[in-house]
Amino acid sequence: MGERMRFVYIAVLIVIFFAMPVFGADFVKLKIYPESVGVFTTVKTQQFVAFGINEDGSSVNITDKVSWKSSNTSIVIINETGLAQIQDGITNGKVTISCVYPKPNNIVSVLDLLIGKEKQQ
Repeated sequence: MGERMRFVYIAVLIVIFFAMPVFGADFVKLKIYPESVGVFTTVKTQQFVAFGINEDGSSVNITDKVSWKSSNTSIVIINETGLAQIQDGITNGKVTISCVYPKPNNIVSVLDLLIGKEKQQ
């Protein structure tokens, strides 16, 4: 095997090794972070992150591998990267944010958000 082929072979093995935890992974559960947002209206946006949890308790960031959903898009919308935004004019409401990982059996994680106007002092 030539030197160039050996280099290509090693490079491919390295790529496969680092891709293994995400591609084809069978997680036992999902976690959404932050776990507790509380009430948010002054910031109007919140970035959510999804982690796949393995049987041994280790975790892998799979934010870009899940499908994100808001239970009420007239209050909060969430895009494919997990960035949630309160719709203009909304001062209160309750929304459930969820993410779904399709392998092996559509693992789902949910988080309830309470939208409320901050009290004036």
